[in-house]
Amino acid sequence: MKRTIAGVSVGWIGLSVVGDGVPSLLLPHQLLQAGAADATRLGLITLAALALAALAQPIAGSVSDRIGRWPVIAAGVALAGAGFVLLVTPGGLVRGALVALVGTSVAQAGHQPLVPDRIPSGWRGRAAGWKTACDVGGAFVGFLLLGALLGAGQVGFAVGALGLLLAGGFAVAVVLLRATPRISMTDGSDGTGGWSRPLGSIVAARFAFLLGIYVLGRFLVLFIAEGQHLNADDAAAQGGLVLAVLTLITVAASPPAGWLADRIGHGPMQLAGGLVAATGIALVPLAAGLGVLLGAGALVAIGSASFSSASWATMTDLTPARHAGRLLGLANWGTAGAAAAAGLAGLLIDAGERLLPGIGFTATFMLAAVASCIGGIVGWRAARVEAGPATSRAGAVA
Repeated sequence: MKRTIAGVSVGWIGLSVVGDGVPSLLLPHQLLQAGAADATRLGLITLAALALAALAQPIAGSVSDRIGRWPVIAAGVALAGAGFVLLVTPGGLVRGALVALVGTSVAQAGHQPLVPDRIPSGWRGRAAGWKTACDVGGAFVGFLLLGALLGAGQVGFAVGALGLLLAGGFAVAVVLLRATPRISMTDGSDGTGGWSRPLGSIVAARFAFLLGIYVLGRFLVLFIAEGQHLNADDAAAQGGLVLAVLTLITVAASPPAGWLADRIGHGPMQLAGGLVAATGIALVPLAAGLGVLLGAGALVAIGSASFSSASWATMTDLTPARHAGRLLGLANWGTAGAAAAAGLAGLLIDAGERLLPGIGFTATFMLAAVASCIGGIVGWRAARVEAGPATSRAGAVA
């Protein structure tokens, strides 16, 4: 089972490197270099790219339910590769980001159903913990690597690293899972296609919680650049360092959080994660220096590990394997939708900054904290509704 868990988790490294690195570091850096970086422009570009990525995912997921996971993953990686080529083409920044993020979303549509395909219900908290560790670990690698390369002005090497990590992660997954059979499951044949009210509530909870997290991550480089009066390279380097440290904490906390979620329940872990992360987000605009910023971010990281591990475990428990590609693609609207909607916060930031310098970031981050807190509460309530049936299934499989 350890080999299987590793196989369904490792692909998230490359997915996260691209999905987090492009909108949070590469795009802000390139816009700052071009002298065209404001929160509104960055927000609208990422909104368009991530909204298209979210719309593509359930379609690609449905295809993977019919023809298999690996062909869809391969098609997504190839499409993302075309986007990487555009990223280093003069005038191709926006188009390249759009194609790369849509391709990454297609690859994710084939990859994420591997959990209900291969992992029994009683192991899904632990699998979710390792999935979160690899997911956030990819963000750590991306922030650290891209921050260093962009700080040195090596844009071409940065984009090449994105492609290698995305393709390499899936190559390792193929090797680890080639001898692992799919679990035979017959649930979800009741005419509803497997969709349920608890699953919808979990999606809503993920949207609210991750909206707060993505708002913080999306505009952190601009927040640092404006607050400390740094140029593009220095802001990207420092922002990448901060994000890398925070994601490293999340990586370390995720496997224990998944293990704990299997024992005390998915709902309490989501509630605790929402409250802790919200506290950290609210402290970020009050940080007077790098040390305080890292301390606030550590709370965000621990809260993210707790919420994400428990939420993903609950969602996969609620997803029948025969519809997993389509349902998880739809459910990912909670994640990708939050990532897209976070771009709208740029309008609020710029409007606030025109009224009073500093108020735009402060007000926006406080609202982000409220969103994450609401996500934790909704996730806790949704998991309570499902606790009885999910526990029964887990005991039956284990």
